[in-house]
Amino acid sequence: MACGNNGAAFCTDLASDNGNCGSCLNKCANGTQCSHSTCVCTLTTCGTQCVDIQTDVNHCGGCNTPCPTPAPNETALCTSGQCSQQCVAPFADCDGNPSNGCEANLQSSSTNCAVCGRTCNGGACSSGTCPVTTYATGVQLGGLAVDASFVYWDDVNASGTISEEAIGGGAPQVVSANANALNLAVDTTRIVWMNGTTALDSRLLSGGTIATLTTFTQGTAMFLAGGYVYFSTTDGTVGRVPEDGSSGAVTITTAKLTPLSLAVDATNVYYADTAGYVYVVSETAQGATAALFASAAGARGIALDTTNVYWTTMTGFVVEQPKGTTTSKNIASSQSQPGPVASDGVNVYWANDGDGSIHRVAVNGSSPLTLATTQGVPGTILVDATNVYWAAPSIVASTAK
Repeated sequence: MACGNNGAAFCTDLASDNGNCGSCLNKCANGTQCSHSTCVCTLTTCGTQCVDIQTDVNHCGGCNTPCPTPAPNETALCTSGQCSQQCVAPFADCDGNPSNGCEANLQSSSTNCAVCGRTCNGGACSSGTCPVTTYATGVQLGGLAVDASFVYWDDVNASGTISEEAIGGGAPQVVSANANALNLAVDTTRIVWMNGTTALDSRLLSGGTIATLTTFTQGTAMFLAGGYVYFSTTDGTVGRVPEDGSSGAVTITTAKLTPLSLAVDATNVYYADTAGYVYVVSETAQGATAALFASAAGARGIALDTTNVYWTTMTGFVVEQPKGTTTSKNIASSQSQPGPVASDGVNVYWANDGDGSIHRVAVNGSSPLTLATTQGVPGTILVDATNVYWAAPSIVASTAK
């Protein structure tokens, strides 16, 4: 049979053409098929309707079995003949109470900002983002450290002066003027810093004399843990020295290539070298040979929690590898030059050099979240019980984690 006219005319079989069933332009409805010039239901006939009882919310699992009326901010779903409800974005069911539906607006809830359970620590949630607290701005800031009360940083333009500000905000105060500080670390009693690239200095938080703990030709990284300062240098030395200067520095291992970042847990030192390999050695060793933890890893920043080792790569990955294993996995990808990284054992946090953004992802790689954007080029990132902190040459800041 010829259907259409002029240049659009075509021949078709009216007995089987779903678009021209029995006559030209008679299109069979969804769920029906043209057979012997008649649209025949291939699913389930419910009255005069042809329906898919596997997906139809008005006939879910059988004819005339509608799904229950959705609660507020929900929509009904029928999947494999079973009814369920789904939250309508940007709402979520954060309290687990089905009677009030999806009660939380993730774009504006200050206690469920972007994801359930993320509080803005008293601030307002706007467009799914908690406010950023800025402690300092400049052109050569860095050396971030955090304790229970204060955020610390140094200003290279002010001869490495170390300043502090209360975590909740306030007026910055000078901790040590003209300290020539580059990297910082702090615990409950002392603040430690790398003096230029040639020494480690230490001072009580309460004030007093500055002690030089050790000197070297050129330092690359430092980490404060358990009363010791761990450090690395361009000649491959990975060492430690008591933070109070009560004894001299000890060489833990000598790396084949320069260590660029290091982290310490209760038993071991992990470091990443200029080739991006990750090594591990006992923190109490002296002159030991470090064991290869991950080869060709492309590692930049490195961080630990009680279970895993994490590192970032210039190729855009955040990588996780359980301690004592040889198997790693990417928990984030397609990042813009991720650099510094931290973990609280629940989430992993990192900063992207390429676009100045701050991110987190669960340690299993789920629920990625952008916490802040356009924050310069952060060189350090830290996390405590409530906040994530970062320092870039242009800014020292934090936001709720």
